[in-house]
Amino acid sequence: CDLRLGKMAVFSALFGGNEAAWTVAATLSHRSPLVTPFQDYKRAQARAVHVSEFLPKDGPPSDHAALVAAYKAWEDAKRTRSTDSFCRKSFVNNQVMQTIRELRGDLVDTIRSDGFVEQYSKEELTKADISSAQVTGALLFAGLYPNVARLDNPRSASEKHPVIMAGSEQLRVHPGSLCHTRTEGLHRTNHRWACYHTKMRTSQVFLRDCTFLMPNALLLFGGDASNMSLYPAEKSVSLGGGAEKHWHCVHIAPRAAALIRQLRYAFNGLIRRKASDPKQPLCKEDRATIVAYVSILNSIDTDT
Repeated sequence: CDLRLGKMAVFSALFGGNEAAWTVAATLSHRSPLVTPFQDYKRAQARAVHVSEFLPKDGPPSDHAALVAAYKAWEDAKRTRSTDSFCRKSFVNNQVMQTIRELRGDLVDTIRSDGFVEQYSKEELTKADISSAQVTGALLFAGLYPNVARLDNPRSASEKHPVIMAGSEQLRVHPGSLCHTRTEGLHRTNHRWACYHTKMRTSQVFLRDCTFLMPNALLLFGGDASNMSLYPAEKSVSLGGGAEKHWHCVHIAPRAAALIRQLRYAFNGLIRRKASDPKQPLCKEDRATIVAYVSILNSIDTDT
């Protein structure tokens, strides 16, 4: 488990134990359990099954959400002793899933024993709050940062898919990704940012996997709070240091931007205190910071 995936797992623990993010961390530390057959017709059949069964039915496509859905379906099949049938019909590698399950168990056990998993009352945060797609995506972003891309408008009116950029570098979704050809119109929604684990260069630069996100993930987890620059006249904020400041930009009301920057400073203090004494539960003020983060992530309109 590399440092980014470890950060993803620890942050998930602080947010009450986001099960989906733990599954993604374990899977990315090993390899995809989704089988890609050699024969063209079989490969097309497997892709159709993976898209139909594992991609989110609502919201933008996500390779990472598909991995979570596949893992949950495999565990359900394991409980009903129908693993072989499930893996055969759904093009899932049972041995890889077993390894992911072991890695995930070791990861969660270690984090729990070290004291990083926080518990929240229902009055503070519900299970639905913690496990929402918005919070899960933001936790993936927090771990994978600075592997970030932005969705810009197509260069011509005839094009329906956004241009994916990381600074001056244009990226494309790899044909092996379940998100390939499924980004139409995303630039007209709030999901105009993407995080990814693997980028590869062949004839072009491709994202091997990705999850599309709303800007609140960038506002709360992008760069460092000290590098947040507020531009009240333009009603915008830039994040990150160096070249990132020129394209990690989000339009936001000045007062809201100032409040988020203060919240991020509070979150940084929370992290320092927890790292110095993991077994000490978060204090009331630090728990309120986590609740505020979750509230912001879950409050944004997902359609516009």
